[in-house]
Amino acid sequence: MGQKPPMGAARPFTGFSGIKSVGGNFIGRAKTANYAVSSNPKLRRFETLIDRLKKILESEKKNLRCIKTLCAKEID
Repeated sequence: MGQKPPMGAARPFTGFSGIKSVGGNFIGRAKTANYAVSSNPKLRRFETLIDRLKKILESEKKNLRCIKTLCAKEID
């Protein structure tokens, strides 16, 4: 990985600090994004909406898995 800049050296803002790339997908968020969300009500609203939709999606995945299991047991 790259070397750290010397103490007091200005580093250009890229918006990608703290994000890890795994297989081309970005995981996590920029450290400055938390500040942006808390200071902007529209962003905060969309963040909460996304969180709610993710929870619904997870519960639907679990329900689908249960249905698949029950159907597989009926076939056997």
